[in-house]
Amino acid sequence: MQRIKSIKNKLSRFIAKTCKAFAKLKTAPSTLKWFAIIWFLGSFGMLFMPFIMPFYKQNHLNNAQILLLQSIFMLVSVIAEIPTGVIADKYGKRLSLILGNLAFGIGTLSYFVGHSFTAFVLAEILMGIGQALYSGADEALFYDTLKTLGYEKYTNFFVAFSDNINIIGFFVSNLLGMYLVKLISIRFTLFASIIFLGLEVLVYLKIPEPRVKGKEEFVPDYLGIIKQSLSLFKRQPQLVFYVVLGVLLSLTAYWSGFWTLQSLFATIGLPTAMFAGLEIIKNVLELLLNSVWPFLYKKWKALKLIIVNQTLAYFLLIGGFFVWILTRHVVISALIMSLGSLLFKNARGYLFKDMQELIPSEIRATVNSFSSLLRYLTIGLLNPLVGYLADKNLIAVQFGLPLIFISLSFILIATRFKNKKIEK
Repeated sequence: MQRIKSIKNKLSRFIAKTCKAFAKLKTAPSTLKWFAIIWFLGSFGMLFMPFIMPFYKQNHLNNAQILLLQSIFMLVSVIAEIPTGVIADKYGKRLSLILGNLAFGIGTLSYFVGHSFTAFVLAEILMGIGQALYSGADEALFYDTLKTLGYEKYTNFFVAFSDNINIIGFFVSNLLGMYLVKLISIRFTLFASIIFLGLEVLVYLKIPEPRVKGKEEFVPDYLGIIKQSLSLFKRQPQLVFYVVLGVLLSLTAYWSGFWTLQSLFATIGLPTAMFAGLEIIKNVLELLLNSVWPFLYKKWKALKLIIVNQTLAYFLLIGGFFVWILTRHVVISALIMSLGSLLFKNARGYLFKDMQELIPSEIRATVNSFSSLLRYLTIGLLNPLVGYLADKNLIAVQFGLPLIFISLSFILIATRFKNKKIEK
């Protein structure tokens, strides 16, 4: 009962803070009001995403081709970070965001008009470039704007407000996506996404490029990031533990928690509209989970919490599949498996506090960048192999891969408890 009251209280505070933020926004400069519109529209530019797997299947792509497309997107995003960073620093972050939306929009258009794997490759290349143009520039533009307007002291307030607006936008966009899929088709959600991306460009044109004196520009130096991170890992081997464990948790969440799971849903015949419906349910449950896990963290700490989390997630995954085998009820079985995927998704977040405490503040961004780069490269390089194996036996990959990664995670955690050097 206490947990239910706590959840109700947090929901009430969420609503109260959102209303208070809207009231405060009325008196804020018009530029900040345009940012609020951007935050709301953010989810609409990806309106098609919940239906991407059924879309691929309708266009006769196999799992190897689907995951190869994701590898192309990831690798292009990483490679394009440096030249796109130069664009943002030299010509302005607003221009970088506008170009990013245009690149992503043209990539979405390639998906909309295309029916071949080649057209989809072009789409992912353009989207990867768009992602690189967008990466970091949105937060930098907003912070510089706050600084220019003298609203820097309200940064935390507006960051929290942006999160609330994003949540609202997500629910509305998914409901709209479900409606469009039922009324028209999956392909039309791509067209709708293009329209919303265009609207974002128009809004960005209303936001002036801020002029901030003495601002620091950052262009990622991947060799420097790797060199500094490896040097720190030699001095603090416990960081290696957290980075490797984070990669293992990410691999589990990426494939068995989304891509191969979505392929399984398409294979067992989940209604197309329910792909978005499950995302809505998962995000409601994620809000509830976020209110519970801090309590569990205090009780068990990160590593024990991960053991419980991954074990429960895997049993939900297996249990949902057995429900489908025994009853052939697609929606209920998919919902149970989606709960498992939600737990997989949240697992890496449990490590955040412990890992950040080990990293010196002056190189925290560098080490976090290295960790992200390692995850991207690992997933990008292994995607085609996982897709190939999924085409051979989807069931074995969907339930075998997480078992392997979870086992490796538990072995790693066991060494963490035994190794006094790492424990210290």
